Amino acid sequence: MQPIRTTTAEYSILEKQIILCRMLENAHVDLPEVKENFEATMKLADGKPYAALLDARVTATVTKEAMEEVAKPEYCRLLVANAIVINSLANRLIGNFIIKFYKPPSPTKLFSDHEAARTWLRGKLERKMGGERLIEKNMYP
Repeated sequence: MQPIRTTTAEYSILEKQIILCRMLENAHVDLPEVKENFEATMKLADGKPYAALLDARVTATVTKEAMEEVAKPEYCRLLVANAIVINSLANRLIGNFIIKFYKPPSPTKLFSDHEAARTWLRGKLERKMGGERLIEKNMYP
Protein backbone atom coordinates (compact mmCIF):
# COMPACT_ATOMS: atom_id res chain seq x y z
CA MET A 1 0.00 0.00 0.00
CA GLN A 2 1.19 3.51 -0.81
CA PRO A 3 2.17 5.91 1.98
CA ILE A 4 -0.55 8.26 3.21
CA ARG A 5 0.31 11.90 3.87
CA THR A 6 -1.84 13.93 6.24
CA THR A 7 -1.58 17.54 7.32
CA THR A 8 0.88 16.62 10.08
CA ALA A 9 2.49 13.27 9.23
CA GLU A 10 3.29 10.61 6.66
CA TYR A 11 2.12 7.04 7.34
CA SER A 12 3.42 3.86 5.75
CA ILE A 13 3.70 0.15 6.42
CA LEU A 14 7.18 -0.43 7.81
CA GLU A 15 6.81 -4.20 8.00
CA LYS A 16 4.03 -6.65 8.69
CA GLN A 17 1.71 -5.11 11.31
CA ILE A 18 4.03 -2.19 12.05
CA ILE A 19 2.93 1.23 10.86
CA LEU A 20 5.51 4.02 10.62
CA CYS A 21 4.34 7.55 11.38
CA ARG A 22 6.85 10.25 10.43
CA MET A 23 5.83 13.58 11.89
CA LEU A 24 6.29 16.53 9.54
CA GLU A 25 8.55 19.40 10.56
CA ASN A 26 6.66 22.12 12.48
CA ALA A 27 3.44 20.09 12.54
CA HIS A 28 0.71 21.28 14.89
CA VAL A 29 -1.66 18.53 16.05
CA ASP A 30 -5.10 19.43 17.38
CA LEU A 31 -8.43 17.57 17.29
CA PRO A 32 -9.01 17.71 13.49
CA GLU A 33 -5.49 16.37 12.87
CA VAL A 34 -6.01 13.56 15.41
CA LYS A 35 -9.05 12.39 13.47
CA GLU A 36 -7.26 12.71 10.12
CA ASN A 37 -4.23 10.75 11.41
CA PHE A 38 -6.44 8.08 12.95
CA GLU A 39 -8.23 7.55 9.61
CA ALA A 40 -4.88 7.15 7.83
CA THR A 41 -3.71 4.64 10.43
CA MET A 42 -6.94 2.62 10.23
CA LYS A 43 -6.68 2.47 6.45
CA LEU A 44 -3.17 0.99 6.71
CA ALA A 45 -4.09 -1.35 9.60
CA ASP A 46 -6.93 -2.79 7.51
CA GLY A 47 -8.87 -3.93 10.57
CA LYS A 48 -5.97 -5.93 12.03
CA PRO A 49 -3.99 -5.39 15.26
CA TYR A 50 -0.91 -3.26 14.64
CA ALA A 51 2.01 -1.59 16.36
CA ALA A 52 3.05 1.99 15.68
CA LEU A 53 6.54 3.42 15.33
CA LEU A 54 6.32 7.19 15.70
CA ASP A 55 9.34 9.05 14.35
CA ALA A 56 9.21 12.22 16.45
CA ARG A 57 12.68 13.54 15.66
CA VAL A 58 11.30 16.84 14.35
CA THR A 59 9.82 19.95 15.92
CA ALA A 60 6.09 19.49 16.37
CA THR A 61 3.41 20.59 18.82
CA VAL A 62 0.42 18.68 20.18
CA THR A 63 -2.41 20.36 22.06
CA LYS A 64 -3.66 19.14 25.42
CA GLU A 65 -7.02 18.34 23.80
CA ALA A 66 -5.31 16.22 21.13
CA MET A 67 -3.37 14.28 23.79
CA GLU A 68 -6.56 13.61 25.75
CA GLU A 69 -8.35 12.52 22.57
CA VAL A 70 -5.76 9.97 21.48
CA ALA A 71 -5.78 8.44 24.97
CA LYS A 72 -9.43 7.41 24.52
CA PRO A 73 -10.05 3.66 24.10
CA GLU A 74 -11.60 3.99 20.61
CA TYR A 75 -8.25 5.22 19.28
CA CYS A 76 -6.38 2.27 20.74
CA ARG A 77 -8.74 -0.60 19.94
CA LEU A 78 -6.31 -2.28 17.52
CA LEU A 79 -3.07 -0.70 18.76
CA VAL A 80 -0.83 -3.33 20.38
CA ALA A 81 2.10 -1.03 21.25
CA ASN A 82 3.62 2.35 20.49
CA ALA A 83 7.35 3.06 20.06
CA ILE A 84 8.40 6.69 19.85
CA VAL A 85 11.80 7.50 18.35
CA ILE A 86 13.30 10.74 19.62
CA ASN A 87 16.68 12.41 19.30
CA SER A 88 17.00 14.95 22.08
CA LEU A 89 16.90 15.24 25.84
CA ALA A 90 14.08 17.78 25.57
CA ASN A 91 11.96 15.30 23.56
CA ARG A 92 12.77 12.54 26.08
CA LEU A 93 11.61 14.72 28.98
CA ILE A 94 8.41 15.70 27.17
CA GLY A 95 7.79 12.10 26.07
CA ASN A 96 8.24 10.73 29.58
CA PHE A 97 5.88 13.39 30.95
CA ILE A 98 3.22 12.53 28.36
CA ILE A 99 3.52 8.78 29.05
CA LYS A 100 3.25 9.30 32.82
CA PHE A 101 0.54 11.96 32.74
CA TYR A 102 -1.74 10.70 29.93
CA LYS A 103 -1.11 6.99 30.58
CA PRO A 104 -1.59 5.58 27.06
CA PRO A 105 -3.80 2.44 27.13
CA SER A 106 -1.27 0.52 24.99
CA PRO A 107 2.35 -0.10 26.02
CA THR A 108 4.37 2.95 24.98
CA LYS A 109 8.14 3.37 25.13
CA LEU A 110 10.70 5.96 24.02
CA PHE A 111 13.74 5.02 21.92
CA SER A 112 16.68 6.81 20.37
CA ASP A 113 17.23 4.04 17.81
CA HIS A 114 14.83 2.81 15.09
CA GLU A 115 16.07 -0.77 15.17
CA ALA A 116 15.66 -1.09 18.94
CA ALA A 117 12.14 0.32 18.61
CA ARG A 118 11.27 -2.18 15.86
CA THR A 119 12.65 -5.09 17.86
CA TRP A 120 10.54 -4.09 20.87
CA LEU A 121 7.42 -3.71 18.71
CA ARG A 122 7.97 -7.13 17.10
CA GLY A 123 8.16 -8.70 20.55
CA LYS A 124 4.91 -7.02 21.62
CA LEU A 125 3.17 -8.16 18.43
CA GLU A 126 4.45 -11.73 18.76
CA ARG A 127 3.17 -11.95 22.33
CA LYS A 128 -0.20 -10.53 21.22
CA MET A 129 -0.41 -13.04 18.37
CA GLY A 130 0.38 -15.99 20.66
CA GLY A 131 4.00 -16.46 19.65
CA GLU A 132 3.38 -16.37 15.88
CA ARG A 133 6.55 -15.20 14.14
CA LEU A 134 6.11 -12.08 12.08
CA ILE A 135 7.36 -11.97 8.52
CA GLU A 136 9.61 -8.98 8.02
CA LYS A 137 9.01 -6.56 5.22
CA ASN A 138 11.69 -3.98 5.71
CA MET A 139 10.63 -0.80 3.97
CA TYR A 140 12.70 1.59 6.08
CA PRO A 141 16.18 2.35 4.75
